[in-house]
Amino acid sequence: MAFNSLSYAIFLVVTLMVAWGLQRSNTLRLAFLVAASLFFYMCSRPVWVLLLIGSLVVDYNASLLLGRFDAPRVRKAILGV
Repeated sequence: MAFNSLSYAIFLVVTLMVAWGLQRSNTLRLAFLVAASLFFYMCSRPVWVLLLIGSLVVDYNASLLLGRFDAPRVRKAILGV
């Protein structure tokens, strides 16, 4: 799905409308936007979904670790890794 295609424009409008409709539930809206991102990448190259999922897992776990530590050196080490 190319950015300058009609299918992308339709996908974008539908995604924005659904995300706007889910404003009351941040968790549900976030889950929907992640699923929409995975679908978008899968339409282009299905193997990129694995890269995106790997990035999601690493970033999520890094954010959890950052929340546990207050020491600047430890937080910088986590970000460096």
